[in-house]
Amino acid sequence: MGTGLPRDWVIGKGTESERDPPRMMLACLPPGSLIVADAGFTGFDLLRDILAHGHSFLIRVGAKITLLTGLNMEGEQEGDTVWLWPTSRRGESPLKLRLIRLTKRAAGSPTPRCLRTNVLDPARLPEETAAVLYRMRWGVALFSRGLK
Repeated sequence: MGTGLPRDWVIGKGTESERDPPRMMLACLPPGSLIVADAGFTGFDLLRDILAHGHSFLIRVGAKITLLTGLNMEGEQEGDTVWLWPTSRRGESPLKLRLIRLTKRAAGSPTPRCLRTNVLDPARLPEETAAVLYRMRWGVALFSRGLK
């Protein structure tokens, strides 16, 4: 991400969902990759696919996302553990995630950004590192916008 260039890309129809190309590229990523994305890449199925390929993610929480707390499941850490479990998917296991509340606000934003990740150990992905990585994502987003 430091170069501002994408590692890979897929050309598709303009009517395709934004979530389809990343799903197609999962098998091409190096093992254990960390996918950093904005709030548009949120779907339960996409996140499950990322996990099934052995990757991690760091994705901004969008306004339409409902995350659950206090499910009292094994290993829950007070304060930063959240669960993604859409009502329509209650027959499946929820996704256990860590919520990272960035302390600095983005320019023009009335509230601090929140990120969610499946990297549950703060020692592996500290808040400061998550914030830097999320900001670095912007260079790739600008490059992609230019290509479109």
